[in-house]
Amino acid sequence: MRLFSVAAIAAALVSISVSANAAPLSGLFKIDIYNYDSMGKGANAAATKENVAARAKDIVARIIYRGALDFRIDTRKGDAGGSPLITEFLDTGTGGYNVKKGSLKGLVLSSGGGSSDPRFGITTLFDISARFLPRELQKGFEGSITHDDGMSLYEDGELVVGYGKPTAERVTDYSFGSGDFRLVYASANGDPSILEVDAKGVAPVPLPAPALLLVVACGALGVTARRKKA
Repeated sequence: MRLFSVAAIAAALVSISVSANAAPLSGLFKIDIYNYDSMGKGANAAATKENVAARAKDIVARIIYRGALDFRIDTRKGDAGGSPLITEFLDTGTGGYNVKKGSLKGLVLSSGGGSSDPRFGITTLFDISARFLPRELQKGFEGSITHDDGMSLYEDGELVVGYGKPTAERVTDYSFGSGDFRLVYASANGDPSILEVDAKGVAPVPLPAPALLLVVACGALGVTARRKKA
């Protein structure tokens, strides 16, 4: 019975290490940042590539970001008006960035009422393009995007999935191929501001399944040896 239990545990652990393979999408990204007044109109705050093109004059910075797309800011802080700053939002991510063009100094991330009382004041658009993604994802991957407010995901310029208008926090599933990755995210109407992209295909478990099986199998052999010696 002991050997059967060890084998069962081994199979379960291998199954877990294979299936529990969703992790934050990490890589090297170019992010163009636009900051402007939406003039009280929700359409002006839509997270679409068309809106990005229409806001060319409102670009404030271009950054190179290395790390995971895992940004979340829930509490109002920053400027005197109580809204967070763009830099505060970026600093919640686990990666790092360099400003290559423009400046983010003192710029408010977003302002206005919540989703139940939209006023669409200051809006920030993040136009995110992948420079490099992990090798295991380069043939395609799937996952989910947690966001507040709107977002649109494109592959080779074609819409994969999106919710362009500002909203409450929600999770959107996606399936991506091997084309060019582009994600447009809008922060509007103040806190919270959330962009967390998960991808299946990069296992957070550091020990690969075959190695894990070998470790448990060795343990089973050790149990057998001790029984025979006894």
